Amino acid sequence: MNEHRRVIRNRAYNLYFRNKYKRKSCQAIFAMRYLFDSGSTFKPTSVKHVKKKLKSKMDIALIWIERAAVQGTIKPWRAKMAKEKLFNAMLQFCIGKKLIKPTRDELNFTPAYKLLEYELPVIHQLREPRPWQLPGWKSPWMLKREFRKWELDTGRAFAAK
Repeated sequence: MNEHRRVIRNRAYNLYFRNKYKRKSCQAIFAMRYLFDSGSTFKPTSVKHVKKKLKSKMDIALIWIERAAVQGTIKPWRAKMAKEKLFNAMLQFCIGKKLIKPTRDELNFTPAYKLLEYELPVIHQLREPRPWQLPGWKSPWMLKREFRKWELDTGRAFAAK
């Protein structure tokens, strides 16, 4: 029983970080799609202009990807793939708008963030202890047990119908 509770607890923690980084990545990609949509009023003149417009969304997504990797909720190779997906999307949008014309060798062998000359955010993230590894933490089951005891001790428990 305790092992099952531990598995559920760890799964919930991992899902929080995984969903957070995926949501932030999707928001960055949706922002790119919105900007480069044919009906959009945004008319980019250079890659620099595009980077300036998308910098905040991209940086937030990159920070959350790195945070999830450092916390151990995703593998490092998955974090690398997620970052590549963001930069490849931006590169394809820029190529589609004819803002950049890389050669075939550059496309095959140079990372997208280098072709875009994107300045990566500096992330000083260390692995934080999980909440249940900190002193004073109580699981939901412990809180429920304490609450039931309090109800019975104070006479506030309702009789079962």
